[in-house]
Amino acid sequence: MKFLGVYLDSRLSWEGHILGLSKRLSKQMFLLRQLLNEVSRDVLRVAYYSNFHSSLSYAILNWGHSSHSSKVFAQQRKCLRILGILKHRECCRQEFVKQKILTLPGVYILECLMYMKKKITYDRHHDFRKNPTRSNSNIRPKYQRLRETRNGVIYYGPLFFNT
Repeated sequence: MKFLGVYLDSRLSWEGHILGLSKRLSKQMFLLRQLLNEVSRDVLRVAYYSNFHSSLSYAILNWGHSSHSSKVFAQQRKCLRILGILKHRECCRQEFVKQKILTLPGVYILECLMYMKKKITYDRHHDFRKNPTRSNSNIRPKYQRLRETRNGVIYYGPLFFNT
């Protein structure tokens, strides 16, 4: 089922959404490849952010923790090779730094932290401990008994913040 541009399945595995997103991203990579010899690098970078990155980051709080997200990260690396005019098997780690573009895991972490700052109030450790410790300013994550419920911003947000 498609709801607000996000494909949902009965198990919330996000495989269907990521397959649809991969098709959309490959079309946008084709556009960037066509623009490569026609426009300047700055315009190409603007086209990356307006097309590729906006699709990549849409609803990432929902699907960013999925094991299938590595397929999208592979496409982001391919896209960066287009922007940096790198060869097919060439490492693009330095190109992320040079272009000042966040990787997919970096985008997910940033979105989790921004969501926590805006929407969620958490208890801190110093609210429950009387003695000062190194972790007094850390956020205390909410207890979640089942492993399946630990897949989202409610669980990962405090972990990212404390790290």
